[in-house]
Amino acid sequence: MEQAAPIALSRATPDGHARAAVLAAVAAVECRSTPVIAYESAGIVAVVGPEAAALSAADSLGDTMDCTVVVTDSTDRSQSTGGGSKGGNLIYAPVAGIRGYLGRFEIMLAGPNGPVGLGEVTIGRRWVDIALDLTTPGFISGELPPTGYYAPAHDPIELARALAEIPELVGSFEKPKFVNYDPELCAHGRSGIRACTRCLDACPASAITSLGERIEIDPNLCQGAGGCATACPTGAITYAYPWLGIPSKSCGPPCRRIRRPGATGLESCSRMPERGRRC
Repeated sequence: MEQAAPIALSRATPDGHARAAVLAAVAAVECRSTPVIAYESAGIVAVVGPEAAALSAADSLGDTMDCTVVVTDSTDRSQSTGGGSKGGNLIYAPVAGIRGYLGRFEIMLAGPNGPVGLGEVTIGRRWVDIALDLTTPGFISGELPPTGYYAPAHDPIELARALAEIPELVGSFEKPKFVNYDPELCAHGRSGIRACTRCLDACPASAITSLGERIEIDPNLCQGAGGCATACPTGAITYAYPWLGIPSKSCGPPCRRIRRPGATGLESCSRMPERGRRC
């Protein structure tokens, strides 16, 4: 079937003049690059949970992933290590905690002499790349879990999604650095007295921690929800992606062109007011 020829829009009408002005203004906008956060994953997976569920999940991941299964529901073989599903590591040990993000998860095993890292026991390095947590409740709570962490609990749909996504998490990945923080403007604390906690209360990814009179935002955990920037009363936290200068700079001149007398077909501006300002 032949494709229809494109329709040429007239530039001679008032709307055509307005359209051309908008396109020219947008083309002239300066675009700034956004800093990125990089992740590296070799596909080393820790599957944590009851024995039957954990072994089944590891089998489902197949031979393409390097899996270590940590069984949490057996107490008679504390920290024993042996051949696991399809040749992987199989460990029977209580888990003290899980923390981290894609390419850098720490699975802490509870030992008689204190916690020990799963990676140090099995692969000779401190971290694993991906964590599939089948315990209930999961070790990491929060509305937005870290990249590379899956806690499907007893939901078969979420488990299927995790098993489908995990094989894709091998290689190099990037995401934007979503927010900027200026400690000089921060009202979190003064003279040893804790004050504002709005950002900590608002963050659904647990990416913000208190450091006395300041806070720290972990860009590896930040998911870009933006609640911290909205809640911050002093402007210490600002949203960095997308760069807010782009819409404000690009929208102003086109809106003025669109709203000029005679542009009957394009009379309204769809831009949302930014902090109470209009185009």
